[in-house]
Amino acid sequence: MKKCNRIPSEPPHSPEEMPTMMLLNDVSKLFHDKLRGFSEQIGIPDGYRHILFMLSKADGKTQYEISQMTHLKAPTVSVALQKMEAEGLVTRFTDETDQRQSRVFITKRGREIHQKMEANLKKSENIALQALSEDDEAHLREILLKMRKTLLDNSK
Repeated sequence: MKKCNRIPSEPPHSPEEMPTMMLLNDVSKLFHDKLRGFSEQIGIPDGYRHILFMLSKADGKTQYEISQMTHLKAPTVSVALQKMEAEGLVTRFTDETDQRQSRVFITKRGREIHQKMEANLKKSENIALQALSEDDEAHLREILLKMRKTLLDNSK
């Protein structure tokens, strides 16, 4: 087997040479890796972050709604919710108006974990944005929101 002399986290070419979207993806992956590390420190699987974040803002959603809002595939959400329920992070109740549906609610323990994850998100964000001015950050947000909207509008 051949040895690889390249450091795994080092891109095959300089970031300045990357196409814009590959650079954005690279930054996103580095940020995600930072968040994953913080999640592991508190003993919570990284995959719970999106669901806990969404439920902390909009509790009582169906599994389908969670899938749509988090952009996670339905089977991924299903498995995560089963594990999260077993760990006491969420609870499910049958919908009163539609007995075929169940609604997912974040528990007190889930909120506590979410607060820790939020603190870690803020730490990670501060690290990622420390080289930017407030104006730079506002401009970046504006651009990213436009890109997100365009991608969502063209995904239908």
